Amino acid sequence: MSDWANAVWALILAGGASARMGRPKLLLPAPQGNVLKQTVYQALSSGSCRVAVIAAANGPVKRKHLEVRPVLRAGAGGMMTAGAADVRPDLAEVTEWLETDASARGLGASLAAGVRQLSARHSMQAILVLLGDQPEIKPDSIRRVTGTFRETRAWIVQARYEDRPAHPVLFAAPLFAELTALNGDVGAKDLLRKFNDRIVYSAVPGPAPGDIDTPEDYRSYVRNAFSKT
Repeated sequence: MSDWANAVWALILAGGASARMGRPKLLLPAPQGNVLKQTVYQALSSGSCRVAVIAAANGPVKRKHLEVRPVLRAGAGGMMTAGAADVRPDLAEVTEWLETDASARGLGASLAAGVRQLSARHSMQAILVLLGDQPEIKPDSIRRVTGTFRETRAWIVQARYEDRPAHPVLFAAPLFAELTALNGDVGAKDLLRKFNDRIVYSAVPGPAPGDIDTPEDYRSYVRNAFSKT
């Protein structure tokens, strides 16, 4: 990874309560093992940033869920087996794991905690915000946003898809103090309004990736994702 990529961190928010799903949605199966691991894999595959996850300290999502997990398949005599080709990579080794007690206060509080922890540990030029429940985010979308930042040094770079602006959203270092002051469940939307004149949009082909919030969202994702594997 280049020095430039080391200066940009993707922060994946993974502290939500999954209230509408009724169970921990980030642990539901996905091609790379589970939904969170799929999102992490997409970010790492961009090759344009380092990756961190922030989760609820007392929540169900843990670092171990990024580790190696064999994919079990039906074998002889009804036994479940896993071949070498069925082992997904250990992403825990290349992902920084963060936790916060503030996740119950909402998305903004988790984002603030993540930025606070990362900026205390690393020298960063920007943070790229991703949602853990968007496993269909494309590595190319991330590369486009980080590339636009490298070219423009804008305070905010947001992906603009064919239907609307959406994640990923990148915030440069001058806005870290604003990010660490966030609270509640609105995330960084207030900052996008406050600093609207500082946003540079990065054109991304196709529709914006959807969130997985409900059982129907997940069923739709499964139909699309597993048909490609």
